[in-house]
Amino acid sequence: MPRPSVTQALAQTPDGYVWFATMNGLLRHDGLGVDEVPVGDGTPATRALLVDRRGRLWIATGGGFLDVPTTPGGPFTVGMRQGRGGLYVRDGANTREVLPPDGRPEHEVWSLAELPDGRIAAGTEDGSWFVGEAPTRADLPAAAAGVVAQLATAPDGLWVGTAGGVFRMRGDGATTLVSQRPVRNLAAEGTALWLVREEALFRFSD
Repeated sequence: MPRPSVTQALAQTPDGYVWFATMNGLLRHDGLGVDEVPVGDGTPATRALLVDRRGRLWIATGGGFLDVPTTPGGPFTVGMRQGRGGLYVRDGANTREVLPPDGRPEHEVWSLAELPDGRIAAGTEDGSWFVGEAPTRADLPAAAAGVVAQLATAPDGLWVGTAGGVFRMRGDGATTLVSQRPVRNLAAEGTALWLVREEALFRFSD
């Protein structure tokens, strides 16, 4: 039985499996039980999941973990393991590493989205990457520096949430600022965008 943990994302692949991204690794439910599925060199914390239009499962990992109390009523322990972040794609029974493409082992992937052209956008601790035939770094303005914690697909590009606010990145590379305040989550609805902040829910539309 997998260790108790915090679930950070859910996804279902076309074969019927339900996948759980948890702070203690990737879990898979087959309708009868739950199994722990190794990713990379072990069971890194998984932050985000995405099933693309081809039915492949994309797995964003980071360096965190959660340990349950060793004594009844004791505290949970949350910490970080360095060098455990990255991006993996699972196609059937095969899993391969996609990021980091630049040899840095410490990439931690926080968010995922599929672009209209089929490429995968991955938000990391220091910017975004577009993953197609080969990974390429996305050019974000200086105000968007830092962790890209939220991504959502727009009809003509991508919504990007960072500590510097929310940005809209169009297919031609043009980037505009939508909100200077960071948000907890993003959700696209056609050409509109829902923004979740601490105190309220907002809808942005052109």
